[in-house]
Amino acid sequence: MMSKGGRVYIGLTVLFALVCQTFLIRLEKGSIHLSMDAWHTNVDPTFFKYITHLGDGLAFVAVVLILLAFRRRGAMVLSVVSTGVAVLLLVGVLKQVVFPGVDRPWGFFEEGALRIIPDLKQHTHNSFPSGHTTAAFALYGVLAFWFNRRWISVLLFLLALTVGYSRIFLNQHFLIDVFVGSMLGTAIAWVNYWLFSKMTHPRMRDRLF
Repeated sequence: MMSKGGRVYIGLTVLFALVCQTFLIRLEKGSIHLSMDAWHTNVDPTFFKYITHLGDGLAFVAVVLILLAFRRRGAMVLSVVSTGVAVLLLVGVLKQVVFPGVDRPWGFFEEGALRIIPDLKQHTHNSFPSGHTTAAFALYGVLAFWFNRRWISVLLFLLALTVGYSRIFLNQHFLIDVFVGSMLGTAIAWVNYWLFSKMTHPRMRDRLF
């Protein structure tokens, strides 16, 4: 049975998906991105340059270390590790094999069409799906499923959403990349939670140490 936190997280992700689809069905991805980029003209990018790293692989390492420090259940820790591995493998296959070479905004538009963000490397290819968004929705999603608190799930969802938005703000991805990444990440989180929550061995159900 899914926890209250899990239901809230999935509900918010579905709501986000519906909003994304409303725009993606009606508008071309390039026009959506240019409109959003225009909104960001006078916004300081510093916050988003830092928050985007919460979708890095190191975020998984940090969470695992925190869970170990607080002696969380073995199944919970293993589910986070498994989620990270699944994200790495699936995103790698999708980017390199299934959808290789899809242009990012900096490869899609002509020079001068986008804002230049200081001290940020702008990648041009392997846009679909957004790896950072997938990782964020997977990591914070699997945590939301374990923590049976609605307010924690809301905070974790907002954190994942902010990471996804940062990828658009920093001109690293299109909305469709973030949309698919959020769906993929949430699915990965649910599968891993479902698998590891079924563990019945005492060492997996109890707190570590």
